[in-house]
Amino acid sequence: MKPAWIIGFSGHRQLARPELTRAGIHEALSRMAGKIRAAGGTAHLFVSAAYGADLLCIDVATELEIPVHIILPKPVIETASGRVSPTEGFAGDFVDAQGNFLEGEWNKALQLAPVSSCRRQMPEFSFRKKV
Repeated sequence: MKPAWIIGFSGHRQLARPELTRAGIHEALSRMAGKIRAAGGTAHLFVSAAYGADLLCIDVATELEIPVHIILPKPVIETASGRVSPTEGFAGDFVDAQGNFLEGEWNKALQLAPVSSCRRQMPEFSFRKKV
């Protein structure tokens, strides 16, 4: 059995130069994963799926074939109509400086970390709550 090395990541949401942030993340993850593989281990990334640097890190780790483990810090809140509330829970963090819901970033997060698959894998937890 190969030893598993845990890489934890937490980034910023508002990025002045996302392309430079992505390049830095790529460089760091590449180096760490290379050293871990050279030592006979496997790297695993633990990260949230907040917009900004977290989503960039997930994208880079996927490119580098590093297993990604998503940790959501808040539940996903659904309204009575079944839509995700853009003002509460985890989706409530997907707002810009003016308070506008960043639907495109939210959809990226859902593509990378489908909440329904999290619920299927861990049925004892409820990641969705109706309001």
